[in-house]
Amino acid sequence: MAQAHPGLETENRIGTSTLGEGPASLTTDGDGGYVVVVGVHPNEPVGAVAALHLARALCESPGLRGHFGGAWHIVPCIDPDGARLNEGWFATPTDKRNYGRHFYRPAGNEQAEWTFPFACKKAWFDRVLPETLALVRLLDATRPRFLTILHNCEAGGVYYYMNRPAAEPYGVLTEIPASLGMPLATGEPEAAHAPVYSPAVYGCTDMKDAYDYLEGLGIDAAARIAGSSSAAYAERYGTFCFVTEVPHWSHPDADDNTSALLLITHDLGLAAGAADRVAIMYAGRILEQAPVQELLRPPDRRRRHRIPAARHEGDGQGETQSGRARGDRPPPRRGPRIRPAVRRSRTRPRHARHPEEAVTDPNTVTDPNTAAPGAPSATARPLTLRRVHLGAGGPLSDVRIESGLVRAVFPAGEAPRADGQSLDLDGRTLLPGLWDSHVHMVQWAGLRRRLDVSGARSAREAADAVGRQAAALPAGEPMIGHGFRDGLWPDAPHKDLLDALVPDRPALLISMDLHSAWLNSAGLALVGRGDHPTGLLREDECIQAMAQLPTASVELTDQWVQEACVAAAARGITGIVDFEYADNIADWTRRMNGASVPLRVAASIWSPQLEAAIGRGLRTGQTLDTPGGLLEVGPFKLLTDGSLNTRTALCHEAYPGAVPGEPGSHGLEQLPPQELVSLLRHASSHGIEPAVHAIGDRANEMTLDAFEAVRCHGRIEHGQLLALKDIPRFAELGVTVSIQPTHAVDDRDVADRHWAGRTHRAYAFADLLDAGAVLALGSDAPVATLDPWLTMASAVTRTGDERPPWHPEQRIPVAAALAGSSRGQRLIRVGDRADLVVTDADPLTADARTLREMPVHATLLTGAWTHGPSL
Repeated sequence: MAQAHPGLETENRIGTSTLGEGPASLTTDGDGGYVVVVGVHPNEPVGAVAALHLARALCESPGLRGHFGGAWHIVPCIDPDGARLNEGWFATPTDKRNYGRHFYRPAGNEQAEWTFPFACKKAWFDRVLPETLALVRLLDATRPRFLTILHNCEAGGVYYYMNRPAAEPYGVLTEIPASLGMPLATGEPEAAHAPVYSPAVYGCTDMKDAYDYLEGLGIDAAARIAGSSSAAYAERYGTFCFVTEVPHWSHPDADDNTSALLLITHDLGLAAGAADRVAIMYAGRILEQAPVQELLRPPDRRRRHRIPAARHEGDGQGETQSGRARGDRPPPRRGPRIRPAVRRSRTRPRHARHPEEAVTDPNTVTDPNTAAPGAPSATARPLTLRRVHLGAGGPLSDVRIESGLVRAVFPAGEAPRADGQSLDLDGRTLLPGLWDSHVHMVQWAGLRRRLDVSGARSAREAADAVGRQAAALPAGEPMIGHGFRDGLWPDAPHKDLLDALVPDRPALLISMDLHSAWLNSAGLALVGRGDHPTGLLREDECIQAMAQLPTASVELTDQWVQEACVAAAARGITGIVDFEYADNIADWTRRMNGASVPLRVAASIWSPQLEAAIGRGLRTGQTLDTPGGLLEVGPFKLLTDGSLNTRTALCHEAYPGAVPGEPGSHGLEQLPPQELVSLLRHASSHGIEPAVHAIGDRANEMTLDAFEAVRCHGRIEHGQLLALKDIPRFAELGVTVSIQPTHAVDDRDVADRHWAGRTHRAYAFADLLDAGAVLALGSDAPVATLDPWLTMASAVTRTGDERPPWHPEQRIPVAAALAGSSRGQRLIRVGDRADLVVTDADPLTADARTLREMPVHATLLTGAWTHGPSL
């Protein structure tokens, strides 16, 4: 169609489906305007015919285009993967029996329509599907005045939804189906809380209203609700949303509101011998009868994707896991945080009564983020974990792992005998694998071999430690240390102090926050700054100086990194986001091709590598071709300011002792606002999501403004000091907050001095959580130790020593800390990757010391041990 109407209509790819196809829109010439979407439920293709007819009419009628005065963006098939799973009945669309045997409809939280970001009270959802992400980007880019979603119900009459009352079209909406001899469905709305605007015209289902309705009935709404809808998402742009429901098979009694029986067997959970026949009745009239054995028979055609999933109940409904801890506050993960999630299952065979009964064909195509060619799961032995608590506070269970996936879950003692390893875990706790969301891996690996001066209370004390260490080194070897914090020192770091004690070799100390370096004269000469007056380098000077230092060989560095990865796995880590200032994709590709790395790695991109990444077509979240499929493209890292310890974090108020208005008095602006907007727009338009370093309140405000201007998804790294008005904006804009809780306890004294009177909004984890922000926890190693339990304990207790908690009102629950440390995964479900950690204690009941020092019994990556029993 686009080729037939050049200049009037263009075809634009708007995203990538779970299995790699590209949903596209046909766009007519013009600005802003109108969005039409079909196929959010893949068994509802009828609207595609109408949508394509509309597209053709717009091209052929200048008057029609002029009447509306705006661009039309028409998406005839948003879920191509789901549509292909319905192809078995497309050839005979009027054959009800064939439709019943071959239709495919995913669970609510696997539908493009019901996986928009959502947060309300204790409910949160951010497992945004790639197809939903495509819709989000289209809505963000167009900000439409009108959005219509074309559905078709299976039987009955025509009805509509609107996101707000609009009386003028009610009469027309009645007349159109009447002119075609089709009845209206004038009964109650599908959701009890939906308002009725007019006969067969209802208010769009709002999940916040659903939450309040369920809560009012005494039902755990957080356990029932998954994501939100396109209509709710488009509300931010003032969009009028209109949904049509046209029946696949109409029925004259659809507008008969007398009492009727409707027996629905949408998800058959009965054994084949439970009844001989099933009658699906509407208003007492039999629409279809078929032997149960036939209804339960699996489709003849092999499905493309049959990884079993946990059982779900109904559209828009969330997942539940028995034994979930009560009384804790799960992290409200909403606002449109957009991390594209991958469907753990395209379908569960409808004849399977329980998830563990589903049969997976080993030859079928699986989710690329679930199993990759050459992954450890391909060779890991099948494994049965017996007598283990399924999640924190979860029930005692048996868990079966095969081919790198959780294949089945049974009550403890009920798993059948099977091949492979069987391990009795004696009541330990099984958790989703842990991620550190902010690491500088090479620096962390090297720091493990450097002098630690973090305990020094003055520049003189640090210099004395350097002198003692240097005396024991071989002649000519540079003296390198780390960890100094000069924000509270009574004296200033100066090259003369180091020269007096280490005159014969380069000496360098790197600050704990990595934003400063203190060098002696020999060290300054080594990095080409021999005329520097003080030897204390800040921000860009520091980064450039560290880049000039002689480095260990690539082979030795990779060996150190490998050792650090093994140590991380021993603490339950299964993945990291690496922000090393390097060509991380190239470096990690080399490492993974040269050795068995026991972690997944999201490799960040810095400005020098951005254009090359764009040229290669790389996108954040994309799995790269390495053994095991463990390497993915990470975010694009930018810096807007400095750090608290160096007084370079960009703040609205001047630092104590500084003259307001003087250079540096408020911190350091690393990127002007317009340049930040330009970089965010450039990277995000190519599918590379930004991760922006912002610590001071002015830097965070500027960064949030940039995200609001660009309307892209991404992260703010640190978010340490925030204006109160900016706290809700993270959720509103869908910006993840990547936090490092150990900084809060390590920097409390520095913050009390330099941010006096403002610390109630510093490291405001609980306030962010309550506002619906998505929290991603990390260490910022080597700034803090790469240990997820230390990170979580700092978030939960707000203290790292014997002192009382610092701003205890900002503590977060253990459950929220666990979710933030596992990429939001709170449940272990059938079909998930077997990236798991086994702990000796349950984190929900552990005391503060046990949580901080959590004994990790074992770690699994795609079902293979990276730490524990067999190693």
